[in-house]
Amino acid sequence: MKKESEYIIELIQKWQAFSREEADWSLASFARWHYRKTWLDKEPPKHEMEELYASPEREDEQEAHLHWAIGVVWGRLSRFSDILEKKAFQELPIRSFEDYTILKSIEYAKALPKSELAQLAMLEPSTCFEILKRLIHGGLLSENISPEDRRIRIVSLTGKGKQVIEEADMRAFQVALLLPGDFNQSERKELLTIFQKMDAFHTRLHEENPDASLKEMIRTWQELKPED
Repeated sequence: MKKESEYIIELIQKWQAFSREEADWSLASFARWHYRKTWLDKEPPKHEMEELYASPEREDEQEAHLHWAIGVVWGRLSRFSDILEKKAFQELPIRSFEDYTILKSIEYAKALPKSELAQLAMLEPSTCFEILKRLIHGGLLSENISPEDRRIRIVSLTGKGKQVIEEADMRAFQVALLLPGDFNQSERKELLTIFQKMDAFHTRLHEENPDASLKEMIRTWQELKPED
């Protein structure tokens, strides 16, 4: 792996190349230029990727490295997913996949109490209520008092909200096409099977104790994981 000083020298060299090509020398402009040169104009250096994912020779380090490598790849894929979602929804009056999830949850249920929506969408109540406030203000949702219990607020889709969902569904499908990359049909089915198994595990973990600490979740994982 590179030393810290080597990264600094490389960054200075990139800044010099950037300043020769661009008139705007702001940090934001440099960040866009660096992203374009690093990821859009060429592939990442193969030797660095091989070094990053190569399994260590010592057997006692291989399991730890496996988990670490999964975490690294998962983090990168999550970031790519965020980028695709932002591109998909940038022209719509929704900001994120969380907005889309809330709208879809209400669409399936027709109408939902605000208190149940956070749990269904797996969001923190404060985050969910802030998104609901914004979507209601944007005219995508309406809020009414429940006829059964005046203490309960019911949210439902407006006509505008239904139109936004129709367009967002098409864009979300396009994201779903891109996410598995260049996998063929058979590989996509295998990937789905793995993801469904992961989803079942995390659903169980979350539903049994949604307020569990990370240490408690690790202990549960150790109890549930099968022996190799």
